[in-house]
Amino acid sequence: KDVFDADTAAFSLASITESGMAFKTENVKANVDFISRKGEFLSNGEESFVEFPANQYICFMDKFNWYMDNNDIEMESKRGETVAASDFVIDIDVNKSSSNFFSIREDQDSLNFLAPTAVFNINTAIIKCEKVNFVKVADARIYPDSGKMVIRKRALIDKLEHAGIVANDITQYHNIYNADVEIISRFNYKGLGFVDYIDEAEQSHQIWLKKIIVDTLFQTVAEGKIISDDDFMLSPYFEFQGEVA
Repeated sequence: KDVFDADTAAFSLASITESGMAFKTENVKANVDFISRKGEFLSNGEESFVEFPANQYICFMDKFNWYMDNNDIEMESKRGETVAASDFVIDIDVNKSSSNFFSIREDQDSLNFLAPTAVFNINTAIIKCEKVNFVKVADARIYPDSGKMVIRKRALIDKLEHAGIVANDITQYHNIYNADVEIISRFNYKGLGFVDYIDEAEQSHQIWLKKIIVDTLFQTVAEGKIISDDDFMLSPYFEFQGEVA
């Protein structure tokens, strides 16, 4: 049969590079057309629970388009402020109402974020997430450049470049920009970037932070250095050079 429809279906695709499934979801309305080489799936509930075994991630989505020739699955969520209930045992207490992607890798401590759209490629087992506003890590919010993140096998996230960091996320006192960031877990990240210091004359001075990490209290700390060539002024009367922390 070239075309088939189902009011309620489970949909899964086998991994090309590894044993087992690459993509699994349930309770969807399906239309699969082998002539146009496309499958369309809509959640029968608020959202459908999706598993990416090789990536060690789960997510919740409303709509899926399977492009057979490219082996791509486009996913969309019209997520508002609710998460579909799941029997999957996972800690989703943080950002429960606003996240739809969750790492199930144990040492990532249920790292989670919201990505309204994403594309999963079966050949490479890579998830390309888009429209990611921020990721909450430790006491900071990390803002990916252009809202894009890439998840590879074993829940590894590509290093973010030209990202923003706000720390902490309550006071929002430190705004770090043009940052390279490696997200390690829900409570740990590291990177480097730039931050501005405003002196008494309200002049802005750029500081390069050569090391940004999370301490044992899950607080963002950073190290930088000011040299005399930077013409760094604390006030119109005091110049500063040396280490910054």
